[in-house]
Amino acid sequence: KKKLAKEPAEVKSQPCHLLQVLAQYGLLAGIASNLCPKDLYALAATSKAAYHAIFACHESRASLLAKMACDGRGVALRCLYQRPESQHHHPRFLRSTFKCGASGAPVTTLPCSECDHMTCDECRIHCVYQTTYEAPDDDDELPKLSGFTLFSGLEMGILTDAHMGVDSRMTRDEQLAVGLTTPYHDSGYLDTPLTSDAYSNPESIFDIIHFDLGSGPLRLSDNSTTTQPSPVIQPFWEITEDRKRWFCGHCIQNCQADLGAGCLDCHCTLEERFLDRWLCVPCYRREIECTKNATIPLESEGGTSRCNGCGKRVWDACLRRVCVWCLGNCSEP
Repeated sequence: KKKLAKEPAEVKSQPCHLLQVLAQYGLLAGIASNLCPKDLYALAATSKAAYHAIFACHESRASLLAKMACDGRGVALRCLYQRPESQHHHPRFLRSTFKCGASGAPVTTLPCSECDHMTCDECRIHCVYQTTYEAPDDDDELPKLSGFTLFSGLEMGILTDAHMGVDSRMTRDEQLAVGLTTPYHDSGYLDTPLTSDAYSNPESIFDIIHFDLGSGPLRLSDNSTTTQPSPVIQPFWEITEDRKRWFCGHCIQNCQADLGAGCLDCHCTLEERFLDRWLCVPCYRREIECTKNATIPLESEGGTSRCNGCGKRVWDACLRRVCVWCLGNCSEP
């Protein structure tokens, strides 16, 4: 009979030096500080052993992400979707020298409140971004500023106290430096879109972001000749209105019980929702898209409408307008 060949002796597995390095937190932290979050996740996905070495415990993920620099995703998305129209109309256009924290610029960087990714102030969401600066032509003129609201692609004019004639103790040099040396985000007055022919009063950005959204639709200037929402308010209108749902009493009780909330009135503001939270642009986009997709218009039929929560038909008088941000009651004009 033909003799069976002897099976080769088992080759002793060699230790993986990379896994040995990843198992040492000090070395792992040093590696993580030179990576972006997507690179760290890609490394962890190479094997189960690598994943368990990198994310050894629940606290490992947040701890490692906190050691990374901002990955610049917010600025990249802003550059892609928020293209200044003023660049084509004004030959003396100057882009402000604001840089992402990833480039080493001295910009405040904190973890995103949702994904924990380190996010610089230029990559987080702002209610109003000032992105462009145009130097004045004459000595008696002021710079022209413009920017964008939230993640809207509509470029808006931005005015300072000096533009509005508000009493200010700023010197001429200080007035010229506004929006050039430091970002003028969420400040000043918002003017009409640069491409709009419609007239509307400029609105104080402070008043916009502090408006009590639970008191009714966002509305500031009471001008009978201006349509509502005005061109200045329009970029905020859809976002603030999409947060409202029609719920029956049973669904309201269930939602408030789950979140430990009481039956209170809504007093949400744009500042509280988007500025008090340090929210990166990608997380903001996901949040707004999720809210928008879940919006169900109220369609009354025979005095009844569908509850946005359970989908059951309920008498219109039994439905209440609720803010999904806080689950508080919204007043209607």
